[in-house]
Formats: sequence, structure tokens, C-alpha cells
Amino acid sequence: MNIYPMIMAGGSGTRFWPKSRIQKPKQVQKIVSEDFTMIQTAYQLLKDKVPNKNIHVVTNTIQAPEIKNQLPELPPENIIEEPCGRDTAPCVGLAAAILSVKDPEGIMLMMPSDHIIKPKENFHLALQTAAKIVEEEKTLVTFGIPPTYPATGYGYIEQGSKVNNDSELSVFDVIKFTEKPDHDTALKFLETQQYFWNAGIFVWKAKYILELIEEFMPELFAGLQTLIENDFKNLNEVYPTLPKVSIDFGIMENAPKVKVVSVDYEWDDVGNWESIVNHFPKDDHNNLNLGTVIHQDSKNCIAIADNKDQLIATIGLDDLIIVQSGNAVLVANRKDGQKIKNLVDELKAQNLTDYL
Repeated sequence: MNIYPMIMAGGSGTRFWPKSRIQKPKQVQKIVSEDFTMIQTAYQLLKDKVPNKNIHVVTNTIQAPEIKNQLPELPPENIIEEPCGRDTAPCVGLAAAILSVKDPEGIMLMMPSDHIIKPKENFHLALQTAAKIVEEEKTLVTFGIPPTYPATGYGYIEQGSKVNNDSELSVFDVIKFTEKPDHDTALKFLETQQYFWNAGIFVWKAKYILELIEEFMPELFAGLQTLIENDFKNLNEVYPTLPKVSIDFGIMENAPKVKVVSVDYEWDDVGNWESIVNHFPKDDHNNLNLGTVIHQDSKNCIAIADNKDQLIATIGLDDLIIVQSGNAVLVANRKDGQKIKNLVDELKAQNLTDYL
């Protein structure tokens, strides 16, 4: 079987501002590693399992040159450039359409570029398990993370009957997908032990996902057919007209058959500054310090001096995020990390483009 990873790397990473910018967002930055950027980390996860000629990245025209520079191992044509962001259903559809021309029986792995997964051998086992399932039957497969706390920032997958398979990993039919719940609902999900976190990692055959797009998203399918018929030369004209819908809402919640593999690996969705705290050591006062940082009587802070010639110095602070990068400095309460996206929206509204 031929597996074709499609790494989704078109996001803007606004919750990592000011380090993540339009020209150089988080997927091409070293966020949780001093050695690899996020996109390089995703590649490292795959390179021992899948040949380079099969690995693709779906990104946008702004980021594509930097991704090609960071992943010279990949053929340049494997960097798929979206003319604009249209959410994950068109992203998946474009990748499937391109693969359907090369290898309609090919098995697609759709995965984000900003997840930390280890050990990679356990991920490879989950991928092999999922690929075998979609090779043998018409179904979609998703990876489910057994929840460890009542998270409200993730979607959930409700498991149904257990499926017989020869893998050491458990596989279940999917009853339904639930969007990010409130705390009480998340707690209930955790207690029932019948739910997984939705990691946003999917495996399916290219031709089957296109069949489902034709059935449930005919407008998107018509656009993809036009692209295929024109050898994708009309991508810049057609893509902005495609419906802006997530793959979860457009397909996964409607598909007749979906299975979930219960994965056995460490997983971290690196979504904001708070999510990096487990990836770096802290000082004696629980401060995470990167770059040149000095504290006096400060505790529980995330302090990042990204410019090598600048210093962050604090006195008497508690529970703050302080990030100096380029021409901007962010200071925020740690509990407000999710609101950084709103701050970036305000910068756009005020036309402060030099800081974006």
C-alpha cells in the first residue's frame, strides 16, 4: 500500500504572536525545540516510515518558499500552495484531487503541522493500523487520544462497538463527533470512558474522500473537478470560490462509516504559549525562560527574549507571559493566552501591519 502524508501547514498561528507573524508563522518557527521548527518536527515523525516522494505539505503562497527551504528533502512540487485559506475541507479536497491524478488508490494521511507526538514508533503503529483498515474497506479512520482531564479546548469522539483487527491497538466504530464542550460536559465525557479527544489526524483513500465530498459537499466537488480538468492551472481563480467549511463539519459528521484508532503515544497540540511549558525546564521559581532573562522575586512566568541582543528583566511578577520578538513585546496574564488572537485582530483593525 502507498501512504501519502499531507501535512496541513497553512495556519497563521496568531496565538504565538509576536514570534509568529504572517511572513513567518509558528509552523516555520522553533517553538518547542531548539533544533527543529514545527514543520521540520512533523517531517521527522514521518521520514523513517514514508519515502520523501510521498510526503506533501499543504500551505499558502506566502509560506511555501520558507517551507521548501526548511524541507529540501521533499520534491518542490510536493509543497501544495493554497492561494488563500478556505478552511480544512477545501484543503483536504485539493490534496485529494492532486493525489487522485497520481494514485487514486493512494492512502492519505491528513495531519496538522503543530502537534508533538512521541515516540514516533507508536505513531507509525497507529498509521499502519489505520492504513490497513482503509485498504480493506470503504471507511474513514481518525486517531483518538484517550483523555486525561476534562479539556474544553478539543473536540471529542464518542466510541461505539469495538472492531476486530489484528493490531495491538484498539479500534472502534464512531458514534458521533462533538465540538469543544463546556467543562461539565467534558467532565462527563471523561467519566464515561467512552470518548476520545479528536486529534484532527485522518486516514482515508483519496478516491473515497472525493466520493464523500461529491455526496455531502457537491459545490466543493464541482470546483475540484474543474481543477482536475484544467490540470490545476486555474487554481488561483477557482480556489477562492470554494465553500469555506471544516472537514469535521462538512464530511466527518456526515460520513456513513468512521472508525477511531485508540492511539498509544504522547500527544500535545501546540496551540498557544501555555502549551510550551512542558517542553522546557523551569527555574526554581517555576519560570520558563528562553533567551537572556533575569528575574527578581518573580514566579510562574513564561519569559521569552527572542532577539539575542535584548534582555528581559522582571521584578515581582507572577503568572505572566512576556515575549519579546522582532519589533514587538507582548505582556499578558497566562490565563489570557487564548486572547492573543483577539489582540492580533485588533492590530489588523488598526492597520498596524508592521507588527503583523
